[in-house]
Amino acid sequence: MTNIVDIIHKEFDTAVDKLLCISEELKKRATSIDILEEDELVNDGKFLSQIGFGNVNVAKHAENFLEENKSIENEKSSLENKSTSISQDVQFYANLFPFHKFILHSQVLQILEKYNLSIGYSELYKGSIPQKNIDEIKDFMK
Repeated sequence: MTNIVDIIHKEFDTAVDKLLCISEELKKRATSIDILEEDELVNDGKFLSQIGFGNVNVAKHAENFLEENKSIENEKSSLENKSTSISQDVQFYANLFPFHKFILHSQVLQILEKYNLSIGYSELYKGSIPQKNIDEIKDFMK
């Protein structure tokens, strides 16, 4: 039977995998968003607006279309940027610390909350630390 400590350790160890999955999901969502194609009616509306007929229905339709398309482009760009940022951060820390796992502070807090754990300063800890963990800490500090 797996004990709770092993389960918690696994959650910490797989946090980077979860980040990469989030990045991939954001990328898929961005890819699935299609930018709308301008049709002749939109082109006519833009033309009419440019020559001063901005209040006619066709021009207003074109303006609404362009605003909606800009919103879609912004959403797509935002998702792409988030995906890229996550994967670049993971890669950066993987290169900087190739033998150590990367985890966001927010992920740590989620795990702590899930298992009703708390975080504090090391000088407040009064329990024992297994030799394996001492060795890992020493290795990390090199």
